[in-house]
Amino acid sequence: MVELLSVGLIVALCAGYWARRLLPARGRAATAPVSKCGGCSACDRNGGCH
Repeated sequence: MVELLSVGLIVALCAGYWARRLLPARGRAATAPVSKCGGCSACDRNGGCH
């Protein structure tokens, strides 16, 4: 029983690792904050770029 749980845990960890390596854009797009400035590095107080 312990062996089965150990193998299952290892398989789950490997699947998570490869899913993050092969699908990085989808994971980052879901957690990336939305910017009002369109991604510029210097925003003014009105939400525009300068």
